[in-house]
Amino acid sequence: MYRYATVNIDRLAANLGTEDTPDLDGALQLVDVFARAFCRELPTGKQNVTAAHTWPDFVYTTVTDRPLSLVTAFEKALRPSSNGYLERAVAQLDRYNKGMVAFTGEHPHWHGHAISPAAGADEPANLGELHTGISDLVRATTDAAADTAAARDTAGAA
Repeated sequence: MYRYATVNIDRLAANLGTEDTPDLDGALQLVDVFARAFCRELPTGKQNVTAAHTWPDFVYTTVTDRPLSLVTAFEKALRPSSNGYLERAVAQLDRYNKGMVAFTGEHPHWHGHAISPAAGADEPANLGELHTGISDLVRATTDAAADTAAARDTAGAA
């Protein structure tokens, strides 16, 4: 299952803060909570019938000025390998992301991923840093978002 979400941290910080003072720390705390919940929770329709109580085997996050859904990577259905779908899905996402970065010229400020060790998929070359799990990835993502905001503030003050 492919799921996608985007959060405008600058807008969130502005909404949480005052007119003159955005609340970046509060926004980053909310992003942390949201990202963890997004990975943990699934749509609730037919969960008992379909046993949809699974965690993701692969999570990819970016810090960027222009979000990009990668769902088109799966416009053509994947055939499972002898190991299932995940190995080919990660490889397809990796190829598609590389192509879209080359095509658009839009590079994320930072990106990273986490793969379940049980999944058996190869590490992708074009989806950023490998992290040991969802918690580590979310922490690195919020740290990168804070660093990007700080760099933008420094550049704006110059």
